[in-house]
Amino acid sequence: MAPQRGSATRDPVRLAIIGLTGVVVLILVIGFGVVRDAGFFGMADPVRSVVFPELDDELERVDRVKLRSGSRRVVLIRDGDGWVVQQKDGYPAEPERVRGMLSALTSMPALQRQQAGADQFSGLGVAGDNDESTRVSLKRGDGETLRTIFIGLERAAPGAEDLEAYYVRAADSDTVWLADADLAFPADPMAWLNKEAFAVSRARIRELKTAPDPGKAVHIRRATVEDATFSGVGLPEDIELEGQWVLGELVVPFNSMSFTDVRRAETPLEPGGEAQGFVTTFDGVKLWYSVEARDGGQWARFAAESVGGATEEEEDLGDAESAGQSPVSAETLNERLRRWEFRLPEFHAERMRRSVADLPRKGVGDQGGVNEGVTVEGVEGDGG
Repeated sequence: MAPQRGSATRDPVRLAIIGLTGVVVLILVIGFGVVRDAGFFGMADPVRSVVFPELDDELERVDRVKLRSGSRRVVLIRDGDGWVVQQKDGYPAEPERVRGMLSALTSMPALQRQQAGADQFSGLGVAGDNDESTRVSLKRGDGETLRTIFIGLERAAPGAEDLEAYYVRAADSDTVWLADADLAFPADPMAWLNKEAFAVSRARIRELKTAPDPGKAVHIRRATVEDATFSGVGLPEDIELEGQWVLGELVVPFNSMSFTDVRRAETPLEPGGEAQGFVTTFDGVKLWYSVEARDGGQWARFAAESVGGATEEEEDLGDAESAGQSPVSAETLNERLRRWEFRLPEFHAERMRRSVADLPRKGVGDQGGVNEGVTVEGVEGDGG
C-alpha cells in the first residue's frame, strides 16, 4: 500500500525531534543575543549604548581627576594643554594616558545593566573606597565634583572587544553596568608618568665623561659620526680592557634615560662643576649631570648648554643614523629637566658613576699597552 502524502509529518517521533531541534536553535539564538549584544532581561539594549553619555558634554569642564583605591591615591591636574601629577610635585603626566582614560569613561559601551542593592555592591567591586574598587572623581578647578564613578571587578565577557569587561557604578546610583572598556586606572602616581626623562641616540653622541665619587672619571670621545667606536681619553697605558664594549656601554643610559621616581630639585644643577659628568652631541648640546647616593637611591640632576657643534656634513650624517630622532635644543632640555631630580635604576647610575678603576679589564700592568680596539689619546682636561 502506498504511503499517504504527509504521513511523515504526522509521525509523533519525528515531530518531537523537529520540535526539540527548533527549541535548541531558539535557545542558541537568544543566548547569543544576550552574550553578544546584551539585549534581553534588563540588560543594555542591542545597540550597545554608552554607559554615561552625558559625560561627553562635561569633559571640557574637567580640570582634576582624582583616583583612589584603598589607601592609594593620585590626583591629575590640567595644566594648559597637558596634565600634571600632584603627588610628584607637578611633574607632567603622560598626556596620551590621561586622554585615553577620559575617552574610555565617556564612550564605554554597556554590555549589561542591573539594579543592585548595597549588599550586592561588594561582590561586584563597586561598593566604594576599598582595595577592590577604584573611585574616579571628575572635578572642576574650583573643587566642584562633576561625577564620581566606582570601577569594580574585571570579568570575562565574550561580548567584549577584548573579551574582558569591568563593572562600573555612578556613586549616586544603584545601577551597575558591565562596561566594554579598559578601565585599569591605577591609583599610583608613577603609573601616569612617562618614565623616560630624555633620549639621546648613540649616533648623536660625540663625547662623554663619567661622574665617579670617588675615583678618576672615564672620558671617551670620537672625532666624527663615521667613527664606529669611542676612544678613551687619558686612560692609563698599563691597562688592558676586556673589549671595546667597556667604553661603548657608557653611553647606554643616555639612549633612554629611564627613572623610577622624580621630585622637585631643591637646588637646580649649575653646569660645569668639576665633579660633574657630561655627554656632548654632534649637534652642539652639552648635557651636564650629577649623581648622588641619598634617601635610599641614586638621584640625578641635569643641566644643558649649547656648545660648538659638528660640521654640516657630520650633522647630516648623524641625523640620518639617529633613526629619525630629532635633535633637541639645550633650552628645551633645560625646560624639561632642570627643575627636577630623578631616581635612576642602579644599572644606569653605576655606568654614569663608573671610574677608571671600575673598568672591566683583563689585567693591570702586564701588557705594556691597551686592549685591542681601544684607542688611548693623550691626557686632556677632563672637565671638557
